[in-house]
Amino acid sequence: MYQSHRWQEQIKIETITSLKNMLTTWLAKHDKSVLIIFSNLAVTFMLSIRLLLTCAFQSFGGAKFRKKKGGIKVHTLYDVETQIPAFFHITEASVHDSKVMIEIPYEPSSYYIFDRGYNNFKILYKIHQIEAYFVVRAKKNLGYKSIQWKRRLPKNVLSDASVFLTGFYPKQYYPEPLRLVKYWDEEQEREFTFITNAMHISALQVAELYKIAGR
Repeated sequence: MYQSHRWQEQIKIETITSLKNMLTTWLAKHDKSVLIIFSNLAVTFMLSIRLLLTCAFQSFGGAKFRKKKGGIKVHTLYDVETQIPAFFHITEASVHDSKVMIEIPYEPSSYYIFDRGYNNFKILYKIHQIEAYFVVRAKKNLGYKSIQWKRRLPKNVLSDASVFLTGFYPKQYYPEPLRLVKYWDEEQEREFTFITNAMHISALQVAELYKIAGR
């Protein structure tokens, strides 16, 4: 157990070192200096799952610090099968998270876990078409129509249904059925709604996949 803990800590250190080196190169190219605050990176390891982690950094334009501060984001795709970051992408802080999804090198049979900012249905459909899987936390204003429900639900699963998207663009970008799972998290005492194309796993496994990204 102790050796496993030391091994995971080493992975964290190597990840942070890679991020620092990448940021140094990017900042030099764009003539920026940056104040970087790293928090501990926590990753739960599971086969064939990739987590997109977004780290925000406070940055300052030019050689001298200015009163008006900007920011950048480092988007990291963490491959838990190989235990190393598989992808880095830097954007200005003003760039919406979903814009990064097009840059990711998706692979078949992998699971991609996204937060609510990544509801880009055009890219999600491309993930589906290459026979990979995703779990995304749904936005509160998601428009959908339920077409089939599961009646027997395990504890804390409030709903498990097949749905079609009804928004003007979403239904064109993702024309096939999706699975929508509503889950009550006892620890946080709040409800979560997930959308996924993984029809072959249980609703509890859908929720657990998302929990992995949040730890």
